[in-house]
Amino acid sequence: MSTKSYERKPFMPSTLTIALGGRAADLRARRAARRVLRARREQLRAELASYATPAERAELDAILGRHTEDEIAQLAALLR
Repeated sequence: MSTKSYERKPFMPSTLTIALGGRAADLRARRAARRVLRARREQLRAELASYATPAERAELDAILGRHTEDEIAQLAALLR
């Protein structure tokens, strides 16, 4: 019986491995960004919920009155 010896070659990542590694990093980055955005939305919701009295709500209305409808729509979109 003959025995063959094999030489170990250094690992060379294939194009597929590189592509999947990049994709995984991209997915991790997107997930981290979503976590940050979710935390900001929750903070904004909590801040807006703190305007509880009629005087505080009037103050909030005055603050929003200084902004355009597009800016207010962006704020509303953040809260969704």
